[in-house]
Amino acid sequence: MAKKQQNFSMGMEKQPSLFSILEEESAAPAPASLNIGVQVREKLSAVLKAAPCKRWEVAGRMGEYLGIEITESQLNAWCAESKDGYRFPLEYLPALCYAASDYGLADMVVKSCGCQLIKSEEVILLELARIDDEARQREEEARRRDERKGHLLRYLEQLRGGRTERQPSVERSALGHPWPTKKGG
Repeated sequence: MAKKQQNFSMGMEKQPSLFSILEEESAAPAPASLNIGVQVREKLSAVLKAAPCKRWEVAGRMGEYLGIEITESQLNAWCAESKDGYRFPLEYLPALCYAASDYGLADMVVKSCGCQLIKSEEVILLELARIDDEARQREEEARRRDERKGHLLRYLEQLRGGRTERQPSVERSALGHPWPTKKGG
């Protein structure tokens, strides 16, 4: 009985590549595409619905962070399409992010500017990946150096006509530095 081959792609074919996302962001905005008032209201409403606490609690926390009074009625007015004169103030965005434990609105605003929002934890992960990449590059350079040394030693042996003379061996210290050592001495 033949085994069925499993598909391990897990929907990756639907996930856009980082390059395609960056290409989309670098394109010039279409006319009237940056009028994001409706999207701000919709995203603010979604953030408040997904918040781990009630709207009045979000309003209270925002007020504490800002040092001013923010009411549930204000939050509702900023979300309502019928309240055309009410707009969510951009300077309140950091307080909303902390109060609602959600960066969705900030992410939407940043993306409309052609950028990506990267949180502190992600910055640390990117830095760790960069450090790992540098270590891999150093290891590859050391491997190439060792290969070149091997080629040169073989060539030297050929030049000497196959005679082998005692050469000091090369050992690596714990830090990876080559230190010549004498054998049998």
